Amino acid sequence: MPCISRLQRLLILGFLAASVLPIQGTALTLVLEPKRDNTLYESPTGSISNGAGQFFFAGRTLAGARRRGVLAFDLSSIPPGTAVDSVAVVLSMSRAQPGTHQVGLHRLLADWGEGTSDAPMEEGGGTASTPGDATWIHRFFDTTLWTNAGGDFVPTASASLGIGSTGFFTWSSPALRADVQQWVDTPASNFGWLVHGDESGGETAKRFDSKDHPDPAVHPRLLLYLQPATDTAGDALVFRLHPGRPNPFRFSTTIAYDLPGPGNVALHLLDARGRSLRTFATEPGPGRHFLAWDGRDRTGRPLPSGHYFLVLERGGERQVQRLTLSR
Repeated sequence: MPCISRLQRLLILGFLAASVLPIQGTALTLVLEPKRDNTLYESPTGSISNGAGQFFFAGRTLAGARRRGVLAFDLSSIPPGTAVDSVAVVLSMSRAQPGTHQVGLHRLLADWGEGTSDAPMEEGGGTASTPGDATWIHRFFDTTLWTNAGGDFVPTASASLGIGSTGFFTWSSPALRADVQQWVDTPASNFGWLVHGDESGGETAKRFDSKDHPDPAVHPRLLLYLQPATDTAGDALVFRLHPGRPNPFRFSTTIAYDLPGPGNVALHLLDARGRSLRTFATEPGPGRHFLAWDGRDRTGRPLPSGHYFLVLERGGERQVQRLTLSR
């Protein structure tokens, strides 16, 4: 990866002294929280759920029981026919069994519910289902069943990610974008995603923070990049670093950057004095790419509140954005 010289840092900070200028033509951005989420706890009777809990789960427990999360976002504010450039789903994973395991997002094929059930303690065992809850066998407890126990969903994941230690994780893919585009164009088909962990065996369960967690900074988020009305469909991407979302942020922000073609790229984090704090792993291929920053430096040390600067470089090209961390 190329390094930023002291002179380059001074030039960048001089440019940023007044403000970071907005990039013209940037796609419109929406950041949404789920309208509902829940866990499907493996149970032949569907007697367990957790509609109002702080967490949802995916994978297998210590005892081998399966857990599958479900979440859906309200897209009704987006007019049908709006072109979706790209999407990213950001989840906070707060507890896990040891090891790295794949977690996929699968498009759901039927509607489901969220009742008032609220599991105690760490919530891994769930609690008694309440009317309207999604369960292992019910779409809505206890009146409407899934066609298949464990949920009705597309077998192939729209996006998959290896998850190990706790932190924020971002899923993004063309198939995920296609899901959202379908839901924007046909709102009645929007049933959200099933969060499917590794169920091949062993202890693989991951615990994710839900929309009912008391700290809103860790709620699930869907980031949508929409084509402005003035854009022409099919316009080629240009080299661009988008503003972080959210910004200011407390725990995590998601960063998007566009590459029109292949090439070596580097994304650096600088402090207000121009010192390099971290260089992020980047994807050099063409397209829109996403990554989440959790407010830490290269050693994993949490950084204090303040202004920080992202610098995206490719050859002689450079894009800069300012991020505000507010603890």
